[in-house]
Amino acid sequence: MSKSIHLTHSLALLLIVLFAGCADEAMPESVDMHPAEVTLAESALTKTTVDVGDTSANASTDIQLGDVMMRSLRVWPQRTNTNDTLATAKQFKVDHIVWIYENTAEFNDEVRAAGMGIGSTMAANAREMWQPSMSRAEALQLVDRFTIRNLLGEQTMQQHFRKFGDHLVTHFAPCQADPEWLDFYVDYLEMHYNRGIGTIHRDDPAINSAAIRAGGTFTDNTIQFFRDYLVDNYSREEMRRMGVEDLATFDVRQHFIDLGAPSDNTLWQWRGSPLMPVFNAAMMEVDRRFFLKAKERVEARTGMRIPWSLNGVGPIRPIEEAFDFRIGEYQRHVNQPQTLLEMADYAHQAGKTQAWISIVDREYATSPDFTVDLRRHIATAYAVGTIPLVPWCMYMHDAPRYYGSFDDYGDLFHFVSDNRQHFDGHSFSSVSGMDHGSRLYAWLPNREIRFRNASVETPLRINQAGIFGFIRHSA
Repeated sequence: MSKSIHLTHSLALLLIVLFAGCADEAMPESVDMHPAEVTLAESALTKTTVDVGDTSANASTDIQLGDVMMRSLRVWPQRTNTNDTLATAKQFKVDHIVWIYENTAEFNDEVRAAGMGIGSTMAANAREMWQPSMSRAEALQLVDRFTIRNLLGEQTMQQHFRKFGDHLVTHFAPCQADPEWLDFYVDYLEMHYNRGIGTIHRDDPAINSAAIRAGGTFTDNTIQFFRDYLVDNYSREEMRRMGVEDLATFDVRQHFIDLGAPSDNTLWQWRGSPLMPVFNAAMMEVDRRFFLKAKERVEARTGMRIPWSLNGVGPIRPIEEAFDFRIGEYQRHVNQPQTLLEMADYAHQAGKTQAWISIVDREYATSPDFTVDLRRHIATAYAVGTIPLVPWCMYMHDAPRYYGSFDDYGDLFHFVSDNRQHFDGHSFSSVSGMDHGSRLYAWLPNREIRFRNASVETPLRINQAGIFGFIRHSA
């Protein structure tokens, strides 16, 4: 017996994504569950808004799962880039412009006047606040005071920043264990808040913990933090077994040097001391505390609470405690509904909203299926309760940025924007479908995906290849 679910009247909302192509059919009044008659087009995707509540100890968020978001590296047009950030956002009915660098208060006013939210981006070293006004000598002095340093006391740098000119100044990485750097950074955050932003993003928050891949960070503040971390987390006997005899004089920097640790970017592979994983965990704690303190202080100073986002994909890290939602770079080679469902679940379990830069592929320009794959991703990402960003000004590794056209993707985002009333107050309930085009999961007998929330009655199973049904249930 077939069963129909009426989208405008039922408590359960059904989204069916047609993976066979991109049709332009209108949404029907009802969808019959008989597999031979499931015909809802991919372009008629349904989205859900969920009240994510208070996702950190001292922040509220107005980010909704049905929002239309777009990023822009900077405010375009400028220099040789003739793309137009604000005009594109209006065309796609964007709710929030996010992850944008160097936007001015005047531009932010324009965006808000157009009825959109405007975010900004924290530079890791707050360069907007000091670089334009400092002399070369002053900039070098600031870098020398705050930069991370390897075992030999030399400035270290992540490899991917070395391609930029003057990278040791423009892209220097500050030690986040330094209390004076925290003071400096809170002043920088206040500058952003005072420009009228509604969200703020941080691309690479794990400075101290990521430094191990550049030779580590062994500043005096790091050394002292590590001593305190040992006291807080290990007994005297445990410390002795790891080689710490006199904590008052212990210097992990000299300890690693004495044991032959490398000072370059091979340090992360070194296993010459049982303290190495402990040190790594301590550096993650440095980063976690830095952002919790910075957020608390800038909110107290400004009286404003706005959502913070970070670049995050996969398992939730301790550093994310201060951040309310994630904007992750979703790679094309894992663009399957099965993987997207699993990746979304990490954020769902942590009570955070997941947005995507979708889909990152350095070979997009020569791929005939890129637009079709990206449309499928956008539809599926909204279906599993995440937010795919408008594919515009997208980072593509070493390839030029991708600026997707309204003709290729506009109908999907307009459908989301025009049907908000259907999606508030719903959560993910179940999915059923067959993916015969899957690449990662070719070993499965029939490549079927099924998930059901046992507490919700959602009797749905689709066994027609190329079609996925997602049910979102009202609270």
